[in-house]
Amino acid sequence: MDNDAECRLLPLEEIVDPWVLLRPINVNSIEYLQVRDTCRVRLLNSISVRPSERWPGKYEVVDGMYRLTAFRELGKTHIPATIHRGMTDEEVLASQIQANAVRRETTPVEFAKQMRRIQKLMPDITMSQMSVMVGREVGWIAKTLSLLNLHKDNQRRVERDELPLCNAYMLAKIPASLQKQYVDYAMHMPTAEFEALAQSVIRAVMEAARNGKLEAAFVAEFKPQPYLRPLKRVLEEIETHKFGAEFVLRGDCTPMAAWDAALRWAANIDEDSIQKQQKAATKRQQTQRIERDSYQKLIESDNPPD
Repeated sequence: MDNDAECRLLPLEEIVDPWVLLRPINVNSIEYLQVRDTCRVRLLNSISVRPSERWPGKYEVVDGMYRLTAFRELGKTHIPATIHRGMTDEEVLASQIQANAVRRETTPVEFAKQMRRIQKLMPDITMSQMSVMVGREVGWIAKTLSLLNLHKDNQRRVERDELPLCNAYMLAKIPASLQKQYVDYAMHMPTAEFEALAQSVIRAVMEAARNGKLEAAFVAEFKPQPYLRPLKRVLEEIETHKFGAEFVLRGDCTPMAAWDAALRWAANIDEDSIQKQQKAATKRQQTQRIERDSYQKLIESDNPPD
């Protein structure tokens, strides 16, 4: 391949698609929408082209079809391009493989985490300044950052494409304490239906705030939750009788009391387990109250989530 490359601003009308594409352009994919939003503000990397032998006077794309497609959709007339002369068809195919082999689509959650790091390094940065810095529109930035309001399990569902992105944006608007109740709907409902459901939940919480009943919506009453101990732990107890010995020493050791105690221990609702759950619930309620207070301020500011 000729290393003598020339950088120029080329008219889009002079550029043609490559004679073969490694993968088709999916204009509905997250990857393409992210590229389009970036191109709406600026183009960080020029596309690569070569003089076309099939279409004399034109330049054929080597790498950058997503960017070129976005420029066409946005109605732009010129695009920065690096012209490689003397590239053979074989070199073009190899170049496409190299470019796609190292490319992994960045997930929206990864974008959000990176922007949150920028905010921590620059606490006074505005959304407009962030827009210029990362080359994305303010609306995209706000929606992407909202994904950090999701529970980490739901963030992973977004990354694995188990939770549709539009539904994830709506789920993120629901208070975190309530999201668990609606995640299954978000995963399986059509977008329009889930959006209506999420908005009804948000309205209900807002109404509770106005009526002074927000505590019940956010801070759940503590109830011990039974769940089975791991088999490994049960087998250890069979060998050591540690819990059994402690129970016997407490005094009430009728056969029925012993049977009840064993079942409660296995289900994690014995006295010690309940105390541990209570301690965790108290800590969780503190977080819930902070969230409730934050949501209350949001309601009172007349700037509720849309």
